[in-house]
Amino acid sequence: MKKYILIFIVLFMLSCSKRVVDSNVKSTSPTSVDGFWMGEHGDAFTNAYAQFSEINGRIYMSHFLEFENQPYYEVGVGVRKGDSLLYHVEAKRKIPGWSPEGDHYLKIDESGNKISGYFIDQRGSKGKMIFNRLR
Repeated sequence: MKKYILIFIVLFMLSCSKRVVDSNVKSTSPTSVDGFWMGEHGDAFTNAYAQFSEINGRIYMSHFLEFENQPYYEVGVGVRKGDSLLYHVEAKRKIPGWSPEGDHYLKIDESGNKISGYFIDQRGSKGKMIFNRLR
């Protein structure tokens, strides 16, 4: 009987120690997106920067860029679902011919240093978006 109790105690201790090791390996908090990001939008775009902030599960974003030397500025508010950012944007400093509103659908990569995805504006135009974290 003592032999079975000893085996049970050893197995129980091994099981507990594995749970402690596993809990130390897995991250329970998602990667922070707070901070400044540089945009990769193509040759016609310069000075493309975004600022993201997550507050109580809501995403706040501001985005400045220049397109053919014309400044453009938009702000957005939305949600984060896991590694996805979904938010609606409204242009505050517009470029003639561009849609004043749209939606961004982005994913955070595993490293937490790149956010990429696409936008769809209210006219139905779509395009790729890529942001790299500034350190």
